[in-house]
Amino acid sequence: MTTNLYLNSSTESADKPRFFKIIHSTVLGDGKLGIPKRFVRTYGKILSDTMFLKIPDGAAWKVGLMRGDNEVWLQSGWKEFADYYSIGYGHFLVFRYDGDSTFRVLIFDKTASEIDYPSANYQHQQEPNANIGGSQQITTEEFNEAASIEIFDVSPPVTISKKLGALSFKPQNPFFIITMQPSYISTRKNMNIPLRFVKRYFTTDNDKTTLCVSNRRTWSVRYLARRFDAKFSSGWAKFAGDNCLQVGDVCLFELIKPSTNLLKVFIFRQ
Repeated sequence: MTTNLYLNSSTESADKPRFFKIIHSTVLGDGKLGIPKRFVRTYGKILSDTMFLKIPDGAAWKVGLMRGDNEVWLQSGWKEFADYYSIGYGHFLVFRYDGDSTFRVLIFDKTASEIDYPSANYQHQQEPNANIGGSQQITTEEFNEAASIEIFDVSPPVTISKKLGALSFKPQNPFFIITMQPSYISTRKNMNIPLRFVKRYFTTDNDKTTLCVSNRRTWSVRYLARRFDAKFSSGWAKFAGDNCLQVGDVCLFELIKPSTNLLKVFIFRQ
């Protein structure tokens, strides 16, 4: 089974529709990936029987569609695509429909970060004609707009809709998103954060960050970065308590001042 999310917002690049898939165990055995029904209702008639999945590594994968009972799946070629990028349980995929039989795809793994794509030394199949339908060429910068999204803690469907709300919000700076789990708001006083984000963007040597909310109140929080993980430690429990965080709430952390590790926090309530 997978969890389906669908987004078509006027704030997205050129109004291009997107949908999200969170991979669960069933899809790994089925060898196919369902496209959300709402997306199919809106765009299913214009999807060709052969689609191309374009990845930031430059590769284009040819995948056949299977249709039936008002449903559509990526089937022929999907298993090879998933195997090549080691897509497994808990991975989070973002599909953007660009027309011309093309989906642009971003892949996030269970560590909350976008994967390191293998170098593409060849095209896996012939790409669609770029002039079909008169669509514009998509630039690397445009596609990479969403590349800084960090998703942590793949959660049960009850929290997925909140993640969709957070993903509809578009900060101007690097950010990551975390769904509150019981351990994050308990007396344990720790919360896991994406290690890759810490290594890439936290530049100070004092292991401290500052969290602020819309009313400009701030909290000093210490972070720990170890070999395989990172977390907020002392100071996090006070932030969570003062802001009445509950299980299922989604927090978006936007880095607004890298020189001091200042993060602005947007809270999407359960």
